[in-house]
Amino acid sequence: MTTPEVTFDSGSKSGCIPLERISGIADGIVASDFETAHFSLCATCTELLHAIKGDNEFLAEVKGAAPIRRSLVPADAIDDGPVPGYKLLGELHRGGQGVVYRAEQLATRRSCAVKQMLGGGLATGRARRRFEREVELVAKMRHPGVVTLYESGIARDGEPFFAMELVAGERFDTYVRMSMLSDRQLIELFRSVVDAVAYAHRRGVIHRDLKPGNVLVDTDGNPRVLDFGLARPMENSAAGMLEGFGGAGGETIAGEFLGTFAYAAPEQLRGDPDLIDSRIDVYALGVMLYESLCGCKPFVSAANVAELLLQRLEAKPKRPSEIRASIDRDLDVITLKLLDPDPDRRYGTADELRDELDRYLQGKPIIAREDSVAYVVWKNVRRHKVVSSGAGILLTTIVGASIALSIAYANTETALGKAQRSLNSLKNSMTSVDPELGRGSSELGVNDFLTLVTEQVNEELGDDPELLSGILVTLGLVHLGFDNAEGAREAIERAHQIRFHAYARGEVTGVELAEAEFALARLRFNLGDFVASERAYQAAFALYAQELGPNALLTVEVMRQLASAQRAQGKFVEARCSLKNAIDRSASLKESRESAITKAGILNGMAALGRAEGDFAATLPLYREALVALAPYVEADDFRIGRTMYSIALMQEALGEGDAAIENAMEAHRILLLRKGAEAKSTKDAAVLLERLRAGIPKAE
Repeated sequence: MTTPEVTFDSGSKSGCIPLERISGIADGIVASDFETAHFSLCATCTELLHAIKGDNEFLAEVKGAAPIRRSLVPADAIDDGPVPGYKLLGELHRGGQGVVYRAEQLATRRSCAVKQMLGGGLATGRARRRFEREVELVAKMRHPGVVTLYESGIARDGEPFFAMELVAGERFDTYVRMSMLSDRQLIELFRSVVDAVAYAHRRGVIHRDLKPGNVLVDTDGNPRVLDFGLARPMENSAAGMLEGFGGAGGETIAGEFLGTFAYAAPEQLRGDPDLIDSRIDVYALGVMLYESLCGCKPFVSAANVAELLLQRLEAKPKRPSEIRASIDRDLDVITLKLLDPDPDRRYGTADELRDELDRYLQGKPIIAREDSVAYVVWKNVRRHKVVSSGAGILLTTIVGASIALSIAYANTETALGKAQRSLNSLKNSMTSVDPELGRGSSELGVNDFLTLVTEQVNEELGDDPELLSGILVTLGLVHLGFDNAEGAREAIERAHQIRFHAYARGEVTGVELAEAEFALARLRFNLGDFVASERAYQAAFALYAQELGPNALLTVEVMRQLASAQRAQGKFVEARCSLKNAIDRSASLKESRESAITKAGILNGMAALGRAEGDFAATLPLYREALVALAPYVEADDFRIGRTMYSIALMQEALGEGDAAIENAMEAHRILLLRKGAEAKSTKDAAVLLERLRAGIPKAE
């Protein structure tokens, strides 16, 4: 295990706390007011305190070793002599790879830090190569978040040294703790650290020992990454081709662990040099983020070394929000992705992580998705492949949404039992579609696939109607997503009947009944029964408003869809009132992907109302505004994009903008064909429009 090599300017040349006293405080002795004040001013003593605490925590985990004691070199000035051109003013830190002195460069009179290799003439050849490699790697990096190397050379005793900038500041964890940062401020700070690591990765350099002690936050609040003593060039990178290093460089041998245990990735602990790549730095950043958010390490104590290693190699930590409830769900997802024991499921580079943090800070949807039961099911049924447009993606949609419904009941043993039964039922349902084990075939289409799954779920869960209803709602909505209202009818109507009666008996919540009413309203709309659709939307709205509040996302979504049912009946005044209501309520929604889609849906609803009233000139800008609102939050070929572009093409046709209409109709047809399939009504409508535009045929009134 290595200790951090930091370049603090303590600002204190005498009066430091005795080493034994620092060790006692690290062991739990309460510091006096004077000592507390001294720690806030003296970075050297603070760093030593943190280092001893860190070692003691590790030793406590593995049980049985005594706390580590270090010698503290006095800060008296050391006569100029060992390092030509520099006056050494005192030892700042002694780590596993070298000793760092606060120094003055004689030619420029600037303060700096000088690092010399430990061991002198007794140092091994591999240790010397590591030291020389640090010089080579750091010398080629120029980034505001990486400590700058000024000069390197050979000391009078023949040993290598290098001089670097002296950073006055705090360890990353100390700064975070003392600054009382909000989560957003923390992520902004952490993002700067990640950017510096990303720069190193782009230069082909893996740090291998990222931890709070190797990141200092300077007096301006800017984090600086240092101590590249264990850094290694990536294979096939420019850095890896440096003379004498060649890929791994031979400085790491199989079975050897280098780094700091608490921040080491599972593959790093295995001691196989071939497993080491940029993702070990990503993992270490994950530990730092977890500690910063939660105030504790991501893994619990173990009874012995074997248990501790097994825990680190295979386990996943608790969600940060389980430790501090106010932590955002997206931060849960990002942090746990960083700490995944499988490196293939982490962010591949710090660049990817930085971009993800940018999305989070900008309020955009993050790319990472939390592990769901759907992932587990997918792994169990991945041998099955449905040959049909969208059907492969459909599998995850069905399983994920269905399981989520069953888990949402409550965190009780009963609820968990329901979730497990739901999982087993879906696994069996998917197996029934496997061509080797069930009734599937290479010609199986989406609707046939859904029908087979629905039949199997009915058989599996016929004696548990409440659980069955949740899965049936999901299956029915997926049918509607493929414009198959008839296929959705049985599933949605049965689910609604189950929940309606269960609600009357007090066995399901108002939210669950509202969900069934919402699905029923969509079904009726797709079947052309707009009166019944309006009635069901009104029932869903009343339930959601009562259970979730009048301005909740689902309440607003139902209100804007209610306007569609009213518009379809020619009730334009009522539809405009519903849309105005939805607009007013949406103003309080938190920015997210879901709220952006709902707001874009309101704009589409206003445009559709204007189109129904014949006001094409005012309608076209609304469709365009909806498209702009959607674009940052959905894929470029999302069906909502295709549907909106179809509406734009219709308005352009009505306004005589033929060429532009053709271009938008082509793109709309391409997207809808991809997403919905050739038999879907929306795809056919787009095909008819495109054919009409290309032929120059006026639209029939």
